[in-house]
Amino acid sequence: MIDSDVHLLAKEGIRTVWEYLPLAWQERFAAKGVGLANSAVGVSSKTMRFTHPTGAGIRADAVSPVGGPAGSDRAFVTRQLLEGWDVDVAVVNAIDSAAYAAALAGPDEATAICEAYNRYFVDEWVSADSRFRYLLTANPQDPIAAAKEIRRAGSHEGVVGVFLPPTNVLFGNRYFNPVYEAASELGLPIWTHVTGIEYVHQGSAVPAGGFPESYAERRVITAQIAESNVASLAFSGVLERYPNLRFCFSEFGFTWLLSLLWRADDTWRACRRDTPWVRKPPSEYVRDRIRFTTQPLDEPANSRHLMQLIDMLGADLLLFSSDYPHWDNDNPHRVLNSWPQELRDQVCGANPRAFWSL
Repeated sequence: MIDSDVHLLAKEGIRTVWEYLPLAWQERFAAKGVGLANSAVGVSSKTMRFTHPTGAGIRADAVSPVGGPAGSDRAFVTRQLLEGWDVDVAVVNAIDSAAYAAALAGPDEATAICEAYNRYFVDEWVSADSRFRYLLTANPQDPIAAAKEIRRAGSHEGVVGVFLPPTNVLFGNRYFNPVYEAASELGLPIWTHVTGIEYVHQGSAVPAGGFPESYAERRVITAQIAESNVASLAFSGVLERYPNLRFCFSEFGFTWLLSLLWRADDTWRACRRDTPWVRKPPSEYVRDRIRFTTQPLDEPANSRHLMQLIDMLGADLLLFSSDYPHWDNDNPHRVLNSWPQELRDQVCGANPRAFWSL
């Protein structure tokens, strides 16, 4: 059982990674007084409009008895997730540093924060327990600095990928070439995931058509971010320029993908002159190089319809993810219990094992 999306938080925000910051940055953050005691996600990143209607986007029972935000106590996460849900490998990410990097901090601040968080979680989690594998956070505001950080930390045996937070620059843009070059050199896939600040801050990812009016509306349309970036990757030539580069879109669902691929292939055939560098149908690039995690799992009234869609899409594109410790996380023993055993084994084991090179 491999879980491809588990969130870790620093117990006291930036203060937790203090020793990994140069003195000058410690003084700067201390003077600002931000992010030193609380998690960035859910405290300073959202507006009232997009706050969960109960005020709790995190499972109440995921908070450790010793205190701190959910996902900050390694011993408790081990007990509740690894042992409680029979998870053999948890691919973990630092959602705090991603939120800072996407828009909450300036470019230079974000670079310092990403490196500090990466060093902390590698030392305190990955090096302490090999069942945790880490996605190092890359600063999307400074691709050159991000590439330097990938080359610094990406060779650690516990690092399995690069967390590139989505912004208002689509992933097919050549702006990200330094990140892709570094990731390709080390054979690390690019993993992306919402940070909680989408639609809120200048520079963050934005929806199509206009801004939602509620948390519920926002949650429903978040897949638009993935749709836009998949199309961007498919038509930009990135996947031709970097033939061993792989991507994973996490917490966007996947049931929207089939119609997107149909339209992309049809458009590619009709408009070949527009993108001559795209040498084969977009769906082939996606099937070869892009994967999608299962959470939030769309569950139609007739479960057979979901199986039919997966059969048409191809189960090889899917990686199981729980999204622990969020309120809508998916317990594999509940959401997958109606799936055929062969499909469960593929999505929870064979597919992620191959994608993460475990």
